Amino acid sequence: MARSADAIINPELLVWGRETIGYDQELAAKKIGVTLQKIADWEDGEKRPTVKQLIKAANVYKRPFASFYFSSPPTHWDEPYDKLEDWRTLPDAESSKKSPGLILELREAARRREILLNLSMETGENPERFKLPRFQKETPRSLAIRVRKILRTPIEDQFTCASDLMALRMWRAAVEELDVLVFQTGFFSGYPVAVREMRGVALHFDKLPIIILNSKDTVTARIFTIMHELGHIILGQSGLSNFRNFQQLEDDEVFCNEFAGELLVPSTSLLSQPEVKARLNKVWSDDELRTLATRFRVSKPVILRRLLAIDKTTPSHYKKMLAKWKKEWEEEQSAPGRISSGGPAYHTKFLRCHGGRFVSSVVDAYDRDVIHVGELSEYLGSKLKHIDAIRDDLAKVSP
Repeated sequence: MARSADAIINPELLVWGRETIGYDQELAAKKIGVTLQKIADWEDGEKRPTVKQLIKAANVYKRPFASFYFSSPPTHWDEPYDKLEDWRTLPDAESSKKSPGLILELREAARRREILLNLSMETGENPERFKLPRFQKETPRSLAIRVRKILRTPIEDQFTCASDLMALRMWRAAVEELDVLVFQTGFFSGYPVAVREMRGVALHFDKLPIIILNSKDTVTARIFTIMHELGHIILGQSGLSNFRNFQQLEDDEVFCNEFAGELLVPSTSLLSQPEVKARLNKVWSDDELRTLATRFRVSKPVILRRLLAIDKTTPSHYKKMLAKWKKEWEEEQSAPGRISSGGPAYHTKFLRCHGGRFVSSVVDAYDRDVIHVGELSEYLGSKLKHIDAIRDDLAKVSP
């Protein structure tokens, strides 16, 4: 069999492809199926990969094959997604290096946003500029009260949600009404993003800002993360949030935590609850906190933090319970992996990852003959055989 022809490319492109997915040379060699020395020779320009090997490398690096024939690395493709300056990370984080899974999710979020911007130019229906600023000297509480009215989500709707998942869908739809794109990780199933690395991401833009949630996090945690990251977007900030020591937060993190807490668990509503209203004892059991958390569709730590804010618990009890929950969480994370039951159907998971705002815009463009069927499949990143099922799921969650 004839040997595949050499790929006449700039070796810098191979370095770019490898580094922008977070692989070192050893891991890249393993995934491509060549020796470490061969990777080094390719990148030094001592040798060239064959076209067949370059196709494999492009697949491993998750880059278009043609991009490796550019004259120089197209680093602007990933700005500011791969090189955010303001990464909000754990105080004791071992490294600020992002995993391949997180890098791919950031790239995919950027791709989806770019698609919507391009479609808006073709249709002439440009998204409005994000205009939900924080007023001068506005407190987290006053901002939360104002934003809750804008989201048009009364507390009664929150209390009548039949499940945490239904509450997540409600809040996500409300935020997407502000022309904010809300995505969840999981599209790249072979590249999971650990909760320790990322709970949420905010990418601030004048138009179509982005929030990314970690689908591996609990549902109530994702509900809080949506509002926390919305707070950062309101402040005009981009960055990443993850599991942290809540006693060592920067001012903006504290602001966004208080904003999210007040929005999801308004002080007036919490004080009016029978268990809280006449309560004298400031020590709360897990079961009591769980009851309130289920009612508001938030986590127990959020409820206890709100009780602290309205002087219905003590700082010492709050710290004690928070340490207890953190230990339980860490033990759960280090426990042997549970056997998966298979998860939701492809089309259901697809819609969760991509979000109704993005999918409905692309489908609508197809229905209006703005794009053809091939572009529909390309833009959604899904094979045509799944489109009908995706549309059916979209119809179920649309107003």
